[in-house]
Amino acid sequence: MKELLCLSTSLCIDSPCKGDTCHTQPNKDGVTVLLSSHVLSEVLRVVSRVAVIKSGSIVIAGPPDEVVSSARVGRVRTPDPERLAKVLADRGLEARADVNSVYVRLRGPEEERELFRALADAVQKGLKYYGIDLVEPGLEEVLRE
Repeated sequence: MKELLCLSTSLCIDSPCKGDTCHTQPNKDGVTVLLSSHVLSEVLRVVSRVAVIKSGSIVIAGPPDEVVSSARVGRVRTPDPERLAKVLADRGLEARADVNSVYVRLRGPEEERELFRALADAVQKGLKYYGIDLVEPGLEEVLRE
């Protein structure tokens, strides 16, 4: 079976998910199970940690919920997205203007607080916004970025 490689304290499985079935069991007895798969929705049911490897380097790793929460996005609805995006970017936030909104990457509580401080400053400068939505993407969206 080419999909399975067994080592003394590790088990490597390549593409264990076929159709609607994921052929794995949660980690037991101190054995590390390494899954390689593109079917994330299935694999997430059995993993306790996730890592993304790009060009041979780990770019993000941790428990799935922490990886997802580190990539929250704030959507600020505004009549002047270009100007508000510049104000937010000047405060060190990663901001992207869209048609009637600005999307801001929030990598933790400190960046969320900075967003609210920056919006207060923007209002003082005469900019308007109509609302804020905090969006927590799914892991598949995080890994695609």
